[in-house]
Amino acid sequence: MTQLWAKMVDTDNDGNKEVLQLSEDDPTTLFTPEACEFWQEVPEGTAMGSVLHTATNIWWTRADWLEKKIAESPAPDGSGNPDYVPPAPDHDEGGVKTVTITNAGDNYADASIRNQFDIGEGQGFVAEVHYDESTGSATSVTIHNPGRGYEVGQTFRIEQGMDMFAWDKKNPTYTVVTITAVHE
Repeated sequence: MTQLWAKMVDTDNDGNKEVLQLSEDDPTTLFTPEACEFWQEVPEGTAMGSVLHTATNIWWTRADWLEKKIAESPAPDGSGNPDYVPPAPDHDEGGVKTVTITNAGDNYADASIRNQFDIGEGQGFVAEVHYDESTGSATSVTIHNPGRGYEVGQTFRIEQGMDMFAWDKKNPTYTVVTITAVHE
């Protein structure tokens, strides 16, 4: 029987861990000690995207987990679409107006990454980072929801979407986005 390791991360802050990367190699031989804190041994047959419900220690497939989450909390528009982002007021105090790419990064596998970034007192900022398909470097950022409570100068390091062979190497080049203006 082969020992299987997985990088487990709580991607949506619900206390449960999702498999973002799998390896048959002991992670301590591949990564820095700081990166190894997210790795754990997992049962044989575990797949990318599987979710460990930490309260019950039950494993779910990604599809079953999404179906469960949608049933528990449907989207505000009632569509059940987990990617739905409700429109935000135009002028929430501290809502992000503009950002700049301060480091384009490289080796991103997805053409775009959409995520919510909560940092400090800031909440609800949803942005999509677009990448050049040939270089994997960031080219632009689309703001979908400005959120509220952010400050100029706050930075976001984009880890999601990095090529699985480049993810968590000892010297990765992450994309970094910096807030340049917020609503007063």
